[in-house]
Amino acid sequence: MELEEFLNELNSGNVVQGGSEVHQFMHGVSQEALRITAEINGSYHEPAQLRALFSQLIGKPVDESFGLFPPFYTDCGKNIHIGKNVFINAGCKFQDQGGIFIEDGALIGHNVVLATLNHVASPKDRGSMIPAPIRIGKNVWIGANATILPGVTIGDGAIVAAGAVVIEDVPAGAVVAGSPARIVKMKDAQMMTEMIRRLMEMANAACPLQEDSLYTDRLVTNLKFILIRLLLHAPAKLSCDGAFNGFVREYCGEEYELAGKMKEYIESVSGCEMTEDELIYLTIQLRYATRIDAETP
Repeated sequence: MELEEFLNELNSGNVVQGGSEVHQFMHGVSQEALRITAEINGSYHEPAQLRALFSQLIGKPVDESFGLFPPFYTDCGKNIHIGKNVFINAGCKFQDQGGIFIEDGALIGHNVVLATLNHVASPKDRGSMIPAPIRIGKNVWIGANATILPGVTIGDGAIVAAGAVVIEDVPAGAVVAGSPARIVKMKDAQMMTEMIRRLMEMANAACPLQEDSLYTDRLVTNLKFILIRLLLHAPAKLSCDGAFNGFVREYCGEEYELAGKMKEYIESVSGCEMTEDELIYLTIQLRYATRIDAETP
């Protein structure tokens, strides 16, 4: 197996079976990475020398604007992709088999862990691995001791607070903290736009929305109201009759289930809980936005 074939297999997202040819090749790549990182970490090097060693480690040249404070650790290296004006502080650990993509201007703090491999959950196959890439956008700042898990994308301009454990995507412009990481601050309207976009994609994937429709516009407006309340930690004001809620749950079962999935995403991002009344109202909006023959309520 050649390196290119190996990387293509990892980037496909397929399970790497324990003991397979890909797995064995992975061990060989690890030995080279350990040798180069030992050289990086073992003595002082001028910045130009560090760039040369890091370029050798990842198999491609880094820009002259790249900065690194050793020690640095990786057990692969060949699936790291670095933009311009990127700085990696001391003690970072990159497990890059699944792919690590760092765009221009990103700052990576002390002891940050970027992990792109999960082991298979079944004890009988625990030695097999599932690769998934980490993508870090432009001008992202990741604080010291943060951990980013497989498959996570961090949007442009976002901040990950020190010690955070990031298990899902971070919208552009968001500030996240905690374990698991939750949004603690809205930097700008771009984040709200990104959240609305993802929610509408979820809705459209489940049942195509009417285009250029008053009902679809109402759905977007309703989502904005819910997100603003939750992200600002304001009290809920929407109130519906309990019997009416029961009727909606029974009559609009598919839409209620979809609204529940959207609710899970909203709560995971905001760190706050939607009320049942908000869920019911979102269900009604979905009902009208996804049905061509809907009548005005």
